[in-house]
Amino acid sequence: MRINPLSKTTNEASSKEAVDQVVTNDKDSARKTGEALAVKDESSAVPHFESIKSTADLKRIKVSENKGMNADLIKTARKTLKAISFDSKIPDKTFIEANLEQPGSDPKYGEARLNVKMSGELAAKKLFKTGIIHKLFGWVPRLFGYANSSIGNKWLSKKSGINFYDPTSKHSHIDDPKRVRDLLKSGRYAVSVTYKAGKNGKFTKEPEAIVLIDCMYKVIDEMKVKAKHAPKEVRERLEERISRLNSEELNSYAMINSALINPKSKANYDKESSESLGHRERLLSSTIESLEEHTSFIVPSPVFADKDASTGKYQYDQIPNMNFLYANKKDNETGLFETTATLARNPQIHKSKVPENDMVDLMTLAMISEHLAKPLKMNSGLGKKMSEFVTKMEAKNVKAWTAFNQRLGFNYSPGVVSRHSTKFN
Repeated sequence: MRINPLSKTTNEASSKEAVDQVVTNDKDSARKTGEALAVKDESSAVPHFESIKSTADLKRIKVSENKGMNADLIKTARKTLKAISFDSKIPDKTFIEANLEQPGSDPKYGEARLNVKMSGELAAKKLFKTGIIHKLFGWVPRLFGYANSSIGNKWLSKKSGINFYDPTSKHSHIDDPKRVRDLLKSGRYAVSVTYKAGKNGKFTKEPEAIVLIDCMYKVIDEMKVKAKHAPKEVRERLEERISRLNSEELNSYAMINSALINPKSKANYDKESSESLGHRERLLSSTIESLEEHTSFIVPSPVFADKDASTGKYQYDQIPNMNFLYANKKDNETGLFETTATLARNPQIHKSKVPENDMVDLMTLAMISEHLAKPLKMNSGLGKKMSEFVTKMEAKNVKAWTAFNQRLGFNYSPGVVSRHSTKFN
């Protein structure tokens, strides 16, 4: 039995839940009786992924029919993986996996890609190293072919990244570097690192992007600890919420809100253009499709242009009018972004409707704790603003999830839209 690295669920538990749902919910029938939906088949847009457990696996992999190109891709993929010590022994409760992605036919987005997934604790060591010793001598290992183990910090300091709900960064920016590192070290974040082949058909040691994956189930344990130190009224409300968020279904969710982008390539991703949208969609779909299908993903952006799309592995359903929270304690800022979100999940494993209220509670706790290390210790001004925004966000998101369930034809009881105000001080 293999534990899913991005959620509490196991392959067996997820499969059992799917079987249980067949008894109570015939998803196909529900979809037919709901709004008439044209689910576009996007499987041809998704390249084939070859799984790599060790660099020895590269001997059997064929990425391109062009022998010369294939040899270059395999050789430089091996070199790139060795530079990050891919084959080295890793600590317990961490993971590192890789996939080689075949080049597509589209000249703009069709480069071959190497995707490396790793837990946040491991990523912090391999990509986000800090400290005076590393600053003084971190360049020495690179002389011998090792990767830049502080490249994540370098991009954070340059604010070279995007929030998918605000990719042009008109109103938000990538969070404080220390907060990002804390989330990595705690295991709350996992990462998907994308390396692209250049025009010469070879991979480079420096990645194209580092996608941050928020493992939402970790929020429950975090908030249990935080609740103990909260005022009685807040503690009781948090404890009541937390007690409802332990279902197998909710523990299978992850959220992808942001990515760090190589400064050389950032301009490809952060424009309000169809080309930038194409780059973002390719990055997101590659990240999701190369991961195991037992995790469901919430993304604050369209992944594919179509309202409903399927790749055979995942179904991508768009959810209009979803709200996402931005908060920055350092600058006393907070706000909401309303956007079309995407839910990507395997319809053969996760067949039940989304529990509107519980999902909204989980998302709220995740977003608040993602931005703020100590959400219960804000100053009164920011706390008041935050409470007002969260109350609006929760009401709108209950409506959005309820409308989504309705659209898919599920029988449902309307979510409770009028909720208690969330107070933080």
